[in-house]
Amino acid sequence: MKDKLSENIRAFRKERGLTQEQLAEALNISAGVISKWELGLSAPEVGIILDLADFFEVSADVLLGYQMRSKSKELFIEQLKAYMHDKNADVSFNEIEKSIKKYPHDFTVIYHAAELYRVKGADSTEQKYNQRALELYEKSCELFSQNTDSQISIASIQLNMAQIYRSLGKKEKAVEILKNNNPCGVHNALLGSILADMGQSEEAVKYLSLAMLYNFYEQFDIASGYINVYMNRKQYRDVIAVVRWIEASAKSVMIPDKISCLDKLLSILMAVGAFAYLHLGEIDSAKAELRRAKEFALRFDSSPTYDANCIQFAVTDTATVYDDYGVTAIDGVGRLVKEQDSAAFSAMWEEIFNEQTIS
Repeated sequence: MKDKLSENIRAFRKERGLTQEQLAEALNISAGVISKWELGLSAPEVGIILDLADFFEVSADVLLGYQMRSKSKELFIEQLKAYMHDKNADVSFNEIEKSIKKYPHDFTVIYHAAELYRVKGADSTEQKYNQRALELYEKSCELFSQNTDSQISIASIQLNMAQIYRSLGKKEKAVEILKNNNPCGVHNALLGSILADMGQSEEAVKYLSLAMLYNFYEQFDIASGYINVYMNRKQYRDVIAVVRWIEASAKSVMIPDKISCLDKLLSILMAVGAFAYLHLGEIDSAKAELRRAKEFALRFDSSPTYDANCIQFAVTDTATVYDDYGVTAIDGVGRLVKEQDSAAFSAMWEEIFNEQTIS
């Protein structure tokens, strides 16, 4: 530390273009003292260190070289993160505990230490690792205001805690935590699973239904993203593959002979598939796909419903599904066709539309 202080005094003095004599005069001491400090032969007293920090307009920590400690902490955090991705890493929990004592109020250290204890607890029959993970997660919640990682939230920490409590057989505690930390229903699936495991079927089904609906529409968002990517890349076969994926997923939860919002969704998807076939020059396939789009749209418009109970496995009196594809499914398909700004596609849709109308 003395060497770093010596280096910093010399560096800050030269940065300001001062000689040792000029600095000594400013501090009302002899130039020989400055020389000894810079050579590391002696060190200034605490009061003088503060005067030097004020004079150089830096913090005492910077003058003393405590940035080295900060770097040490960052290296330790990186090591903790690395351990999480290496199942064969030789983790010294004694060393981790020493670092926790060294940085007891640092969110990042406490959080990542908790993560390691959780992983160890999952692989071990010794419950002490799970218990320690819970303690550290609790502490990390108290320090959460320091967090700068957008991938970490109070909800994600509470999720980890709930999973630990579940593994410890404390399911009621796990449910309590999840219910109190369930923004936008992100923990509905786990809540439903735990409640079902506890024999609370009625409540479990409500959470599972909402989770299933959320999961399906999240799939559709993912598919929409992939479709845009593949359209931009002109990978039209991949566009069709995505359409088929979501079609199969939707049909797996459609109730036979029962109309649902999924009919409207599929009509839009079929129109997307038709546009991809058109780009591939497969006119007959494009027309067949548009006819399917029309079929699904007419089916939905004959008795439109957005009631989630029309979807298999969804048993809820609170869920209604919404979309932004227009008032009717026909409007939605027509709007999608128009948005493609393709005269050939518009003409094809008009032909199919009239064909359907006449028949």
